Amino acid sequence: RGLYYAVLIVLAIALLLAWNIRRTDTGRVLFAIRDSEQAAAAMAIRIAPYKIGVFAASAALACIAGLFYGMLFRSTPGPDQFGVFQSLFYLAMPVLGGAEAILGALIGGAFLATGQPLVNLFDVRLYLVSSIALLLMLLSGYDGVVGMLQTARRTLSDALRGEPIRYGSFVPDDPADRVLRPPVIHVAAPDDADLQAG
Repeated sequence: RGLYYAVLIVLAIALLLAWNIRRTDTGRVLFAIRDSEQAAAAMAIRIAPYKIGVFAASAALACIAGLFYGMLFRSTPGPDQFGVFQSLFYLAMPVLGGAEAILGALIGGAFLATGQPLVNLFDVRLYLVSSIALLLMLLSGYDGVVGMLQTARRTLSDALRGEPIRYGSFVPDDPADRVLRPPVIHVAAPDDADLQAG
């Protein structure tokens, strides 16, 4: 129980740091590098120090997670426990939850923690279920579960306010604006020079 509370404290600190970094100038620089490295370099941003810093921070969090893993099982994991497929599975979980929001990492971690017991009930492989879910999420065009929830919330709030339903970035015209009006023809009057030439 003490180890569980320690993990929760470290998770809360990591989430608080990530949330604060996103609101600072460093976070805006990281977003710019993520969107386009060429555009960030054109704005005189030194990309290498930021990428090295993010890599070091993520490696530190992974090291702390490995420390807690060793304390929980009182042994170091074998090489077969963290193979290529397991690494790809860990990379797919934040994408499934939503890579744009911090909540997406929590949803991906929850799926990672509860996925194996759930698929064992149906005698299905975890990699098969996660790959199908990832493919469906990528084909849907949403940013993970968080993106789907945000889109559903916007659609519901638009419906409650009486606004037209949005289809992506397309907003249908209001039927009240479709009033048939006679066409207006604009005729340019000739100026004095044209009259004298005529």
